Formats: sequence, structure tokens, C-alpha cells
Amino acid sequence: MEIKHEFENVTGDISLEELEIISVPRSKHATVDLCIRSNMNIPFARIKLYSGNLFIDAATCFGSAKALGKEIEMRWQLKAENDKLKRMIDEIEDISCGEKQVADNDSEGMGVIYKLIQALKG
Repeated sequence: MEIKHEFENVTGDISLEELEIISVPRSKHATVDLCIRSNMNIPFARIKLYSGNLFIDAATCFGSAKALGKEIEMRWQLKAENDKLKRMIDEIEDISCGEKQVADNDSEGMGVIYKLIQALKG
């Protein structure tokens, strides 16, 4: 699936499979922007952990906002890596067709792959 974006002087599509999210702290406003990393950082969400407009309130929460942004970034990347691994396993499983004959015929190393798939399935 493609995500379409249109900013001033910048338009395009970003593939969800290649989507990378980063957190960008903005110390001037004590907020953290969550951005899509592409040819530029495209902001799509802002973390603001204070309700008033006093900088003292903002400064008190800025460390927590940065930590939350990094946690969201890390979890997104981990999910993306897990999804990629699952797609690779599915492709290998499609190649091996899940047949016992493949495990017996190890001339192309497919038997090892078949056994690995069976072990991962648990």
C-alpha cells in the first residue's frame, strides 16, 4: 500500500513496507514530532505532554516526551522487522510447498529450509 503526501513543493507516495518512523525533538516548544523518514522528514503527529502554555510546564515534561517518541520509533521499527521476517518465512514456505518430499530430497538444501520452517511453526 502506498501513502500519498502533498506538502508545499513536495508530493509523492511512500510504500508502507519501506516506511520508517523517527522522532524529532523540538526543544524550542518542548514537543516531539513523529515523522516519516523519506527524502525529507514528513511530520504526522506531535507529542505534547503538557496542557498549559507555560514553558516551565513544557520543560518539566520534555524528557518524558522524548522518551515516549523514542519508544514509539523503536516499536515501529521492531514491528517492521518482524513483518519483513514473516514475509520471508511465508515466501520460503511457498517455495518448499510444505511437502515431506522436499525434506527427503536435500540436493538443493531445501530440506534444511523445510526443517527450519517446521521448527519455527513450533
